[in-house]
Amino acid sequence: MVVALTVLMKNVPKQMGQYLGEVLGPVWQTLTTSAETYVNTTVNAREDADDPVDSDGEVLGFENLVFTIFEFVHALVETTKHKQLVRRGVADLVYFLLLYMQMTEDQIENWSNNPDAFVEDEDEDSFAYSVRISAQDLLLELAEECGQGLVVAVGRHLERAAGQRAAGDPAWWKTHEAVMLALGSVRDLILDQVAKGQLQFDVTHFIQSVVLADLDPNLSPFLAGRALWCGSRFGQAVTEEMLDRFLQATVSALNHSPSPIIRVSGVRAVWGFCDYLKGSGRPGALQAYLPAILDGLVNLATQASSEVLSLILETCCTVVSVDASFTAANVGRISTLCLAVFIKANNDPVLVALVQDVVRELCASPACSTTLQTKFIPTLASILNASTDKVPPGMQAVALDMLEVMVRSSTPPLGEQLVIAYRDAEGRSGLEYVVQVATQLLSPATSEHTATFVGRLITALIRHTGDHLGDNLDLLLRAVLSKLQGAESLTVVQNLVLVYAQLVHSQLEGVLTFLAGVPGPSGQSALHFVLTQWCSKQHLFFGAYEEKVSAVALAKLLEHGVTANDTRLQGIIVQGDQVSVCVYLPSCSFTGPGLYARVAPSPYLHLSNFPLKLCTLVADTTSSLNCSKSQHIFAGNYIF
Repeated sequence: MVVALTVLMKNVPKQMGQYLGEVLGPVWQTLTTSAETYVNTTVNAREDADDPVDSDGEVLGFENLVFTIFEFVHALVETTKHKQLVRRGVADLVYFLLLYMQMTEDQIENWSNNPDAFVEDEDEDSFAYSVRISAQDLLLELAEECGQGLVVAVGRHLERAAGQRAAGDPAWWKTHEAVMLALGSVRDLILDQVAKGQLQFDVTHFIQSVVLADLDPNLSPFLAGRALWCGSRFGQAVTEEMLDRFLQATVSALNHSPSPIIRVSGVRAVWGFCDYLKGSGRPGALQAYLPAILDGLVNLATQASSEVLSLILETCCTVVSVDASFTAANVGRISTLCLAVFIKANNDPVLVALVQDVVRELCASPACSTTLQTKFIPTLASILNASTDKVPPGMQAVALDMLEVMVRSSTPPLGEQLVIAYRDAEGRSGLEYVVQVATQLLSPATSEHTATFVGRLITALIRHTGDHLGDNLDLLLRAVLSKLQGAESLTVVQNLVLVYAQLVHSQLEGVLTFLAGVPGPSGQSALHFVLTQWCSKQHLFFGAYEEKVSAVALAKLLEHGVTANDTRLQGIIVQGDQVSVCVYLPSCSFTGPGLYARVAPSPYLHLSNFPLKLCTLVADTTSSLNCSKSQHIFAGNYIF
């Protein structure tokens, strides 16, 4: 029934308005009365759940009912007209949401035995789904409406927890944990509204009286872990003394706690404190704790599985960006950890990406890059030089990606002088190796898709090392021409044509002379072949930068052809394309202001002279690049 009401609310909210008075009462009663049942049967497992069974014999878990009610409230909140109905009772609603946000006994058992599941389920981007997560999602949806209502609900729950604790209820800590989860989840909104005077809540007092007191691991590892996380979320609301207490507790959690839950929570807290203190210009507050933090992260990483390891690497990426001198002094340990993870988990794209993030941070520091390269380069070279049957499938591609990250991130990047100056044992330069790679990718014997990105490489080679290429420049341009002859994919054709387009910008006469002196595949010059390919595909080129490079190169060719009366261009005949031009023809007729009733067939003019074709291509490309300024004027169709 609630599912049907939710569908109606989402699809016909206006018509549902007249019935809401009759609907909200029963739905609210179901939500509130179900909370006690949920806490007793699921959260604390003190009663057996009496789950109903559907007509197919499937057990309908109690959670399904809660999900459907939350979906109904979501629908109300998403409808502007009905949002005010939720706003009126938001304090009571949030109170019950916090009940549903409590950890269940099943979750506690699962997370205690499987820290990976704890990391995955409690991540804010988790794909897992539960009543706890669903209640948290609804709270986030209500965030802008529930500021003071949340504070009121928090006060009620703290009183409730105090009563539970006084009565000897061992589950009292779950209430505190849910309260800290709720407040930490909407941290930005709370701090913003408090700063603007829109919310009456003493955050510092809450941290002092509740969060710091809950750091005691003897109460519950989950409660102590949540307190660490909550403290890191509200770093700007704590005093210097309180900050030191939190940092000491965090370091102790990382290095001395026997509980994996507390250690994982310590990793999360490290990330939060580093992110806040670095962003607020106070990284010095962490300086005394960084050695112990790094020790804890490295030691935990040696025994962690995938999800926990991902969290550690993500945190390491933030830690190494806090203090450059500390990072430089410890780059050996950090790079050793990264290399070990890379080798062990090279088939895990998430872990590899996180290692790359740490490597980027290290490469950006000149004080770290040399040590990092000393650690990584021999291993990467060994992987790349190994035969394919000696390394796991795909490992060489991953190694190449890592090498690219190191080259691109280093300061300064790998320059042309280093490539030119390098010599192997046989005296071959780095430039010769690069040219060899490019020609291999351009070989007609390989798939055309090997040349998909080679154009950028060749353009960079010509731009940065053109004076040192010698005969290799002619070799590369001939290889591009050969590959272009067999290319059919638009992506490959564009990539190769842009090599000549870039040369038109920088070496117009040189590229024309080269192409005019080389025979094409049909007996005419290579210049005729390249320009024919270029003109036939120009209107299909994609990418803002690529379109502009090509259009400006065509404009330069047009200018050169007209001013120099270059016979090499004048004599080229290209195939025409049908394009629309802004020309009024007598055959056009109007009905009403500015509207064409029809466009009568216009005469076709076959203008295939290359410079004239350039006029239309440049005009057409310029128009498409400035489409916001174009006018919809229908006119005759010409073939140029």
